[in-house]
Amino acid sequence: MIAIDNSNKHGFSLIEIIVSLVIVAVVGTMVFTFLRGTVVPSSKPVFMAKDLADAQAIMEEKVAEYSKYLSDEEYSWGELKDSLNGTEVQNEINDDYVFEIIEVTISFGDQKISALFTQ
Repeated sequence: MIAIDNSNKHGFSLIEIIVSLVIVAVVGTMVFTFLRGTVVPSSKPVFMAKDLADAQAIMEEKVAEYSKYLSDEEYSWGELKDSLNGTEVQNEINDDYVFEIIEVTISFGDQKISALFTQ
């Protein structure tokens, strides 16, 4: 019969590998459960900032048109109102005054920017 010498064995046994995998799986599950509530909503501020930047870009275009109305005597109030018609929300405030006020609100996602333009 051949004798087996167990003193020269190197490496891990199958049971040690299985126990290690189970421990890694349990720890991984705990870390994932803990971080899931933090990592997933962390993208929301990024999307909010993007929506706000988009709204600001459109509002800057509208303010540039208003600046053109203020500086150019040939650009009329009616032309300004026509150019603002593409905005999402527009209210005209006219309480028997000699001038009009237009409220323009730009919305993207949860973000809103408002401006008042006077005649």
